[in-house]
Amino acid sequence: MLEIVNVVVAALAAGAAVGVTDTASTAVKETYQGLKLSMGKLMRRRLGADDAELEKQLADPRSHQDVLAAALEGAAEDEREQLKAAAERLLGLVGATEQRWVVRDSPGSVFGPQGTVTNNNFYRG
Repeated sequence: MLEIVNVVVAALAAGAAVGVTDTASTAVKETYQGLKLSMGKLMRRRLGADDAELEKQLADPRSHQDVLAAALEGAAEDEREQLKAAAERLLGLVGATEQRWVVRDSPGSVFGPQGTVTNNNFYRG
């Protein structure tokens, strides 16, 4: 059960960070919104959460992990598996949209997450 909670929380957090930006792909935005909607329905049904609570909890899933876990614990096995699959799909899409750059001939310059510096020739890795 902890694995599914971690996957769903990580996906919601990644979607909140990336899924609302102008540069996020349509697939990322749609998958994030779908996961958020499905999780919101589950939380409303299992916990009686209202819209304001849901928005707050889903926007910051790491701070509300216990609430998400409680909702997931009460879900049917097939529903949990569907949510996990959607979360994994979102994490895959978010990972696929990350850009990695390698910089050559420019010591001291790093670009992007996990940037690599080797000199001053730019290319997309």
